[in-house]
Amino acid sequence: MSSGSLGNSVFTWCTSASGGVNAIQPGIINDTASWDGNTDVLESISSRTPTGRLVTTADIVDATAFLIRNPALNRVNLTVDGGMM
Repeated sequence: MSSGSLGNSVFTWCTSASGGVNAIQPGIINDTASWDGNTDVLESISSRTPTGRLVTTADIVDATAFLIRNPALNRVNLTVDGGMM
């Protein structure tokens, strides 16, 4: 999957311990090819997030690693969007 297709997709995988499924629901991922050239839109949206910035691919990777390495998490639907309002 290319980084440009990360958009508002939902990523899922099975946890090995229980067979449950965790999911990540990303917000707008700022550093993907699909948002290149949309600076005005991105600035407008990022100004409405509590973090003051949009999600990056690194944020999604970090959230994914968190869900994978923590065996106590099962059937989690994790929204990673910077608190978008």
